[in-house]
Amino acid sequence: MQLTTFLYVHVIWSVAGRRPLLKRTLRRVLCAHLVKMAEQLGISIISADGHDDHVHVLLRLHAVQHLMGVVRQLQAGTADWLRGTRMVPEDFAWDEGFMAYSVSPSAVKQVEEYLANQELYHQAKSLDQELEVFEKAGTAAPKK
Repeated sequence: MQLTTFLYVHVIWSVAGRRPLLKRTLRRVLCAHLVKMAEQLGISIISADGHDDHVHVLLRLHAVQHLMGVVRQLQAGTADWLRGTRMVPEDFAWDEGFMAYSVSPSAVKQVEEYLANQELYHQAKSLDQELEVFEKAGTAAPKK
């Protein structure tokens, strides 16, 4: 019997200085590019979205993939691509850090829904408030 191991991880990273550079139209294009780029790198993204100053990515990692290495590849590739498209300032960068939360396979759909509703969620809460909820709950997606 061949066993397959996947780790589901909800990752959040922000624009350096939390600058609100990722307006809706750009974010849609960025997330599509992110998924395509990840696929070419052998990284499985289940869902990606975000808000003006950050992105959320739900990853499905193979047991041999290193979370920090995967996130660094995604950050570097998207930052280079964004600067190359000239849709953002030349000095565009992601913050060095990121937040990551493990996700139970049974909660994957809930996290996908949460990511799909980022625009609505951030009408009432800032990124700092969102991260505070994550920290308090210790979960991959805050309850609505």
